Amino acid sequence: MLVGALALLPLNGAAVEIVAHRGASHDAPENTLPAVELGWEQGADAVEIDIHATRDGKIVAIHDSDTWRVTGQRGIVAEMRLDQLRLLDAGAWKGAEWSGTPIPTLEQVLKTVPPERTLVVEIKCSRYVLPELERVLDASGKREQVMLIAFDYDTISEAKRRMPDRRCYWLYGFSESEAATYGVRSQADLLRRVE
Repeated sequence: MLVGALALLPLNGAAVEIVAHRGASHDAPENTLPAVELGWEQGADAVEIDIHATRDGKIVAIHDSDTWRVTGQRGIVAEMRLDQLRLLDAGAWKGAEWSGTPIPTLEQVLKTVPPERTLVVEIKCSRYVLPELERVLDASGKREQVMLIAFDYDTISEAKRRMPDRRCYWLYGFSESEAATYGVRSQADLLRRVE
């Protein structure tokens, strides 16, 4: 879905854009600094990461709302402090060479973004992350190089209201289950929402 959405909306005006999904996640542990840096090294036009907010209001790059799949340790990101999350190994599942790789903060990821490249940030948590997200983007000096995406319509709508200069895109795929989840009754209803 992400690739299709980005293919319709070229990042830098090129006919084809290469987006490293969760960083170079085929070759390195997803959503980690090694995966992000490898995505840039491999020539990606953009790197996509997923974000969640911690209990102490920090933003970390992780796809799931819990830590089990990528760390082997049980924990809910929103219920854990950043210092607790940083102790978890988010790389060993991918291979011994990645052992000891921590879950990165959004600030750390932003520092890796080269000039003329785009960081695609998928907001996986609630819209309550938006004030901190805006603060982090402003402090990074790379605000113009960031595109925000989310499946949650209210979250991405509020992101656009808060940051009108930011590229914000609502991700959506139509099926009966998604229609129920997102409160869209039909494809016509979906089109009315985005007009």
